[in-house]
Amino acid sequence: MDKERIRQQKNAWAKKKYHENIEASRAKVREANRLSKRRWRDANPGLSGERSWKFTLKKFGMTIEDYNRILFLQCGVCAICKRVETATTKDGIIRRLNIDHDNATGRVRGLLCRACNVGIGQLKHELGILGSAIMYLERAPYEYGTL
Repeated sequence: MDKERIRQQKNAWAKKKYHENIEASRAKVREANRLSKRRWRDANPGLSGERSWKFTLKKFGMTIEDYNRILFLQCGVCAICKRVETATTKDGIIRRLNIDHDNATGRVRGLLCRACNVGIGQLKHELGILGSAIMYLERAPYEYGTL
Protein backbone atom coordinates (compact mmCIF):
# COMPACT_ATOMS: atom_id res chain seq x y z
CA MET A 1 0.00 0.00 0.00
CA ASP A 2 2.77 2.44 0.92
CA LYS A 3 4.71 1.56 -2.22
CA GLU A 4 1.67 2.30 -4.36
CA ARG A 5 1.11 5.66 -2.64
CA ILE A 6 4.79 6.58 -3.05
CA ARG A 7 4.67 5.60 -6.74
CA GLN A 8 1.57 7.78 -7.28
CA GLN A 9 3.25 10.71 -5.52
CA LYS A 10 6.37 10.31 -7.68
CA ASN A 11 4.24 10.17 -10.82
CA ALA A 12 2.30 13.27 -9.78
CA TRP A 13 5.56 15.12 -9.03
CA ALA A 14 7.08 14.07 -12.38
CA LYS A 15 3.97 15.17 -14.27
CA LYS A 16 3.99 18.52 -12.50
CA LYS A 17 7.69 19.10 -13.22
CA TYR A 18 7.24 18.02 -16.85
CA HIS A 19 4.42 20.53 -17.38
CA GLU A 20 6.32 23.27 -15.54
CA ASN A 21 9.36 22.65 -17.75
CA ILE A 22 7.27 22.61 -20.93
CA GLU A 23 5.61 25.91 -20.00
CA ALA A 24 8.96 27.48 -19.08
CA SER A 25 10.43 26.29 -22.36
CA ARG A 26 7.50 27.69 -24.35
CA ALA A 27 7.80 31.00 -22.51
CA LYS A 28 11.52 31.19 -23.39
CA VAL A 29 10.78 30.48 -27.06
CA ARG A 30 8.02 33.11 -27.15
CA GLU A 31 10.34 35.68 -25.58
CA ALA A 32 13.16 34.82 -28.01
CA ASN A 33 10.77 35.17 -30.97
CA ARG A 34 9.47 38.49 -29.65
CA LEU A 35 13.01 39.85 -29.25
CA SER A 36 14.02 38.57 -32.68
CA LYS A 37 11.05 40.30 -34.31
CA ARG A 38 11.79 43.50 -32.42
CA ARG A 39 15.45 43.46 -33.56
CA TRP A 40 14.35 42.93 -37.17
CA ARG A 41 11.82 45.79 -36.97
CA ASP A 42 14.45 48.07 -35.42
CA ALA A 43 16.96 47.17 -38.14
CA ASN A 44 14.36 47.57 -40.91
CA PRO A 45 12.19 50.55 -40.01
CA GLY A 46 9.20 50.92 -42.29
CA LEU A 47 9.54 47.48 -43.87
CA SER A 48 7.55 45.62 -41.23
CA GLY A 49 4.40 47.63 -41.87
CA GLU A 50 4.91 47.47 -45.62
CA ARG A 51 5.27 43.67 -45.53
CA SER A 52 2.11 43.19 -43.49
CA TRP A 53 0.28 45.66 -45.79
CA LYS A 54 1.26 43.63 -48.86
CA PHE A 55 0.18 40.43 -47.08
CA THR A 56 -3.20 42.00 -46.22
CA LEU A 57 -3.80 43.07 -49.83
CA LYS A 58 -2.84 39.60 -51.08
CA LYS A 59 -5.16 37.96 -48.54
CA PHE A 60 -8.11 39.84 -50.04
CA GLY A 61 -6.95 39.38 -53.63
CA MET A 62 -6.42 43.13 -54.01
CA THR A 63 -3.75 45.37 -55.46
CA ILE A 64 -2.78 48.79 -54.18
CA GLU A 65 -4.68 50.19 -57.16
CA ASP A 66 -7.85 48.36 -56.04
CA TYR A 67 -7.47 49.77 -52.53
CA ASN A 68 -6.86 53.29 -53.84
CA ARG A 69 -9.90 53.03 -56.15
CA ILE A 70 -12.17 52.12 -53.22
CA LEU A 71 -10.57 54.86 -51.13
CA PHE A 72 -11.27 57.36 -53.94
CA LEU A 73 -14.90 56.18 -54.30
CA GLN A 74 -15.35 56.64 -50.54
CA CYS A 75 -13.78 60.12 -50.73
CA GLY A 76 -10.98 59.00 -48.38
CA VAL A 77 -13.30 58.40 -45.43
CA CYS A 78 -14.79 55.46 -43.53
CA ALA A 79 -17.78 53.85 -45.26
CA ILE A 80 -19.78 53.89 -42.00
CA CYS A 81 -19.00 57.05 -40.03
CA LYS A 82 -17.81 59.13 -43.04
CA ARG A 83 -14.79 60.36 -41.07
CA VAL A 84 -11.09 60.15 -41.82
CA GLU A 85 -9.03 57.64 -39.85
CA THR A 86 -7.57 59.05 -36.64
CA ALA A 87 -5.97 55.91 -35.14
CA THR A 88 -2.17 55.93 -35.25
CA THR A 89 0.60 53.34 -35.28
CA LYS A 90 3.19 53.07 -32.51
CA ASP A 91 5.28 55.50 -34.54
CA GLY A 92 2.50 58.09 -34.58
CA ILE A 93 1.63 57.54 -38.25
CA ILE A 94 -2.09 57.65 -39.14
CA ARG A 95 -3.28 54.15 -40.02
CA ARG A 96 -4.82 53.17 -43.33
CA LEU A 97 -8.53 52.42 -43.41
CA ASN A 98 -9.22 48.73 -42.73
CA ILE A 99 -10.43 46.46 -45.50
CA ASP A 100 -13.86 45.20 -44.45
CA HIS A 101 -15.06 41.93 -45.94
CA ASP A 102 -17.93 39.48 -45.67
CA ASN A 103 -16.66 36.56 -43.59
CA ALA A 104 -18.96 34.11 -45.39
CA THR A 105 -17.95 35.00 -48.96
CA GLY A 106 -14.61 36.76 -48.45
CA ARG A 107 -15.79 39.61 -50.72
CA VAL A 108 -14.59 43.10 -49.87
CA ARG A 109 -17.40 45.45 -48.78
CA GLY A 110 -15.45 48.65 -48.28
CA LEU A 111 -12.94 50.48 -46.11
CA LEU A 112 -13.59 51.23 -42.45
CA CYS A 113 -11.85 53.24 -39.76
CA ARG A 114 -10.47 51.23 -36.87
CA ALA A 115 -13.30 52.25 -34.51
CA CYS A 116 -16.09 51.19 -36.90
CA ASN A 117 -14.29 47.98 -37.85
CA VAL A 118 -13.83 47.01 -34.20
CA GLY A 119 -17.43 48.01 -33.45
CA ILE A 120 -19.06 45.79 -36.05
CA GLY A 121 -16.59 43.05 -35.20
CA GLN A 122 -17.63 43.17 -31.55
CA LEU A 123 -21.26 42.88 -32.69
CA LYS A 124 -20.30 39.74 -34.62
CA HIS A 125 -21.16 41.22 -38.06
CA GLU A 126 -24.73 40.04 -37.44
CA LEU A 127 -27.52 42.21 -38.81
CA GLY A 128 -29.86 41.15 -36.00
CA ILE A 129 -27.44 42.28 -33.31
CA LEU A 130 -26.63 45.49 -35.21
CA GLY A 131 -30.38 46.17 -35.61
CA SER A 132 -30.91 45.61 -31.89
CA ALA A 133 -28.09 48.04 -31.14
CA ILE A 134 -29.74 50.67 -33.38
CA MET A 135 -33.14 50.16 -31.69
CA TYR A 136 -31.47 50.40 -28.29
CA LEU A 137 -29.84 53.71 -29.19
CA GLU A 138 -33.04 55.11 -30.72
CA ARG A 139 -35.34 54.34 -27.82
CA ALA A 140 -36.08 57.00 -25.24
CA PRO A 141 -33.11 57.64 -22.97
CA TYR A 142 -33.46 56.65 -19.35
CA GLU A 143 -36.30 54.24 -20.13
CA TYR A 144 -35.87 52.77 -16.67
CA GLY A 145 -35.98 56.12 -14.89
CA THR A 146 -33.08 57.52 -12.96
CA LEU A 147 -31.11 54.80 -11.28
